[in-house]
This record gives sequence, structure tokens and C-alpha cells, in this order.
Amino acid sequence: MSEPTRVGRIDFVNSDPVYHGIETGEVEADIRLVEGFPAALNEMLARGEIDIAPVSSIEYARRSDDYYLLPDLSVSSRAEVGSVSLFSSVPAEELDGATVALASTSATSVVLLKILLDERYGVSPEYIVREPDAEAMLAEADAGLVIGDHALLAERDDETDAHVYDLGREWREHTDERMVYAVWAVRNDVPRSEALGVAEALQESKRVGYEAIDTIASDLAERMSLDPGYARSYLGMLDHDLTPSHIRGLTKYYEKAERIDEIETVPEITVKK
Repeated sequence: MSEPTRVGRIDFVNSDPVYHGIETGEVEADIRLVEGFPAALNEMLARGEIDIAPVSSIEYARRSDDYYLLPDLSVSSRAEVGSVSLFSSVPAEELDGATVALASTSATSVVLLKILLDERYGVSPEYIVREPDAEAMLAEADAGLVIGDHALLAERDDETDAHVYDLGREWREHTDERMVYAVWAVRNDVPRSEALGVAEALQESKRVGYEAIDTIASDLAERMSLDPGYARSYLGMLDHDLTPSHIRGLTKYYEKAERIDEIETVPEITVKK
């Protein structure tokens, strides 16, 4: 009997809709879920500790020769994302030469911030990497980038006069494109039939999740002590598809990442169906 496929699961609520059907048992799948923050899943997939994972978009660019993508799956936003936020003690245009703390849990959003500060605000700060705690970051640095649940909680608890920048909204205003934060990548040594079986299960699980989005929002509000309306609004900011529009936004992101030397070249985006 073959072992279950080892599938990464982002340990943030932004991927809850994709896994809802599987985790409630409404969708059957011969998989073993392995949870982790984005940066950790990137490393686990690279080391072969898992077979398939939602990796940071920038990680796929750096290892595109080793991976291919599952169809119709991503963590993206059309504009405002609600959970990728820069908290700054000064306006962003005043961050030239300042210190900006970057969340250790992030990869895609770190590069996104560097792109936006360079192109949109024309500043070149010094970067340091820290644990994702906005209050602690601002005690040490002039600004701090936090993502995922940490960003949701930081905005909930923020009692400072910090300037808060939603990077999804900033990206949309800067490029008029969607922002794709994560894609489901498969190691090349995983049989295609196995990977596509996982893809079908995840897509069905996502469909079930979207049908139950109000339930997911209610659970999120209770779990994180969020206003129920805000929890529902937050989930509505996200989408989990991978359409030509998503690919176009992803390509734009890669072009800009190459320009600031975060990747060597813009990868060919390989999606296998």
C-alpha cells in the first residue's frame, strides 16, 4: 500500500477555504497534511520532506527548474489583502535610510515590499529580519512588515499612530494587476498522476470551502476574536484561483523582482493539468 502524498498546508487562515472540504471530511484525499509558515514550507519542499506545497511565489521563481504548478490554485488578492501589512512610524516616502524589519515567516511579501518601496516611494531602507511582532518591530525599527494571522492580529490590537500600508492595495494601485502570494508547487520527482489526483481533491475541497465561507468566517472570528463582519470581509478579499489574469500579475511581479536582483531571471510558469 502506497504512502499518502505529503502536502503542505499554510498555517494561516488565508488558505482555510482550500482545505476546508478535506479537513471536514467532505472530500476524501489520500494525503497527509503538514502545516507550516510559508518560509518553512518553502524549505520543506526543497528538501523533499513534503511532495506538494503552497510555496511563496518568489520561491517558485527561484526553483522553477525543480517544480511545476498545480492548476487553479493560489493565494491571491484582487487588491486589498488585509494580511500583508507594513506598519511604519513615518510615511513610507520618509523611509530612505531608515530601518525596516521583515517578518521571518515571509518570502513573497518581503520582495513585494522591496519592489514597492523602491518603485512607488523611491526609498532604500536598511532591512533586518525579525519575528513577526509589529509592536516589537516598531520598538527596534522604523517600520515592520507582518503577514498572515500576525498581520490580522496586529491590526486588531494596534493602538499606535503607525501608518499602515496594505501591500495588496499598494500593488494594485502601482501595477493594476492582481497579487499572487503563493502557488501550489509539485516536486518534479512526484508522479504527475499522483499530483493531479491531489489537485482534483484540493479543487473540490476549495469548492466546498467557498460554499461554506460564512461558516469559515464565523469560526475565524471566534478563534481570533475578530469582528464577524470583518472576518467575512477579510476572506472576501482573497481568491484562490490561477487564471490567465493571475499569471499576468505573477509575471509582472517576477519582472520587477528580477529588476531589483531578487531573482536571476523571470521563470517560465509551468502549470500541468
